[in-house]
Amino acid sequence: MARHQPKNVKGRTQQDKRIGATLLRILGGLSTEELSDPDKTAHSIDRTVRITAAYTVVAAFAIFFLSIPSFIRPDGSLHVENFTAFFRLGNRFVDCLALLSLSLFLTRSKNLLIAASLAGLAGFESYFYAQRFIMPDFVMLLMSLMVLIHALQILGLLTFGHKNAA
Repeated sequence: MARHQPKNVKGRTQQDKRIGATLLRILGGLSTEELSDPDKTAHSIDRTVRITAAYTVVAAFAIFFLSIPSFIRPDGSLHVENFTAFFRLGNRFVDCLALLSLSLFLTRSKNLLIAASLAGLAGFESYFYAQRFIMPDFVMLLMSLMVLIHALQILGLLTFGHKNAA
């Protein structure tokens, strides 16, 4: 005899929601309390965004200090052209600033679209920097992967968490 699962307003069964929430808890390291309590969901999102902001700031400092040898000529004088090239659009430092600003904007808005944008940008940067093999690119790869993992965690909190988390 087939049992019918109770449906909620959106048409998904309660069992489907429980399976999705359980899978998310296992993969994202989220607790049931974080998913059910709006205050804990908001606090967890804020904490996770602070973690991603710290990753980007540390990566920006590491990239700057790893780039210092390219600013000095062999005779010891300053190579100004390389220093100005450090701040060009599309550079690693600008990528750090883009991820930092997007993650800080996410903590204010707690918007699903912004969280998806952060995950997409971090995923793209992870793919891009995985194809290069110099030390600043390796730093960017590590930072992008960590931001991607935490952005997916925030996406899970916003998707499966309590609707009043903002």
